[in-house]
Amino acid sequence: MENQNLYPTNKQNIESISRELTESKKQKEKLKKALLEVFPVNLYRQIKELPEAYNEDHKVIDHFINHGIDEMNFKEIIKENINYLGLDIPRNQYHQIEEAAKLITLELTESREREKERALKASAGCLRDSGIMNMTKLNNHSEIEGERILLKTQGNPANLCENASYQFAVSHTKVHYKSNSVCTWIPKNACSNIRCSIAIANGAIASVDEIEWIHANNDCFVASTKEILEAKFTFIILRNPFKRLLSFFLDKLCHADDPQSDISYQIAKDVFEFDSSMSFEDFINHIWEYPHTIYEDEHTRPQTDFILYRNYDKYYAIEKLGEALEEINAKTGLEIYDTRNKNTIYTTKGHDSDPGITFENKAAEIKNLYDLKKTPIAKNMYDAEMIKKVAAIYLQDILLYASRIPEGMSELNYWVQRAF
Repeated sequence: MENQNLYPTNKQNIESISRELTESKKQKEKLKKALLEVFPVNLYRQIKELPEAYNEDHKVIDHFINHGIDEMNFKEIIKENINYLGLDIPRNQYHQIEEAAKLITLELTESREREKERALKASAGCLRDSGIMNMTKLNNHSEIEGERILLKTQGNPANLCENASYQFAVSHTKVHYKSNSVCTWIPKNACSNIRCSIAIANGAIASVDEIEWIHANNDCFVASTKEILEAKFTFIILRNPFKRLLSFFLDKLCHADDPQSDISYQIAKDVFEFDSSMSFEDFINHIWEYPHTIYEDEHTRPQTDFILYRNYDKYYAIEKLGEALEEINAKTGLEIYDTRNKNTIYTTKGHDSDPGITFENKAAEIKNLYDLKKTPIAKNMYDAEMIKKVAAIYLQDILLYASRIPEGMSELNYWVQRAF
């Protein structure tokens, strides 16, 4: 498929929106800098008893903008803590500092809302005008036998050792030695099955009963540059981004407080400031407010970040995993085992779909239903507004899936239509 199929026909409009977003972000940074000049960051951090995740000043400012401005008397706090702050301010100027902070906060809030509106407009326009709805009629990806060209070097002349994007993608590869195959594994895309199966095939462990080994040895069987460029077969498993995000929520956030959960659950809880009284809608609203957080947990990081090659020999979909595993075995001899019964993650294997579970249910309620072998239907976990937000945040993954997975638009059709 030619690259131009991924670009909207109204390219100038999209570029204009992009420029507006860039200018809006610059203005927001200036406003934040101004607010930091008059705002007692450390004091606010202590008063609110903010967790360690708020060790950076800009995160404290974000918290104040979203929660604190209407919850605290700025003037009284400064007055009561004048010695702690070390400020030499005439008492008649307290209100000036308070008003300055409030005015800057108001402008920041309005700036953020304008930025969100532009982001939604840009993503909807890109999805609509790129012809994505017609991709079902296209041959999504024609294999180019033996082509091995790196993606992360495109537009980046840096040394490979210093190319952070390349190093990240390489760290998520595995080599199957017997077939000289290179696989890219992506968290929440059957990655435990792949890593464990390759470890067995390469002789590191004997069976899925030893699956704990893979979690302590993620750096084993990572492809070298030579293996990457001389691989006989390359493949990757992709996933509908809306379902991948929901899978993360059901696993990592709904079970974050379970005592047997590993460190990845606590990381997820801290990164997204989540607790069991919150819902999937709350989670989506959080990443909409703080989109940078999806890059702080690899389970939510966009799938495009993991892509190593400009073209893989084969792109598979987790939604058709059975067919994918049969073909991988036929091409490489690699048997991929189902590790869900042995792994530490919380899966929906053997559960019944419950149409009564929605995006409004609290995480604690969903966990209780999980214990009863009940799991939600993906479509019931999103309303139209949530779909639009996720589409804007993960637009690159939507286009990746649609352009690379055969009949990918059949899977995405429901979601894309509601993102317009």
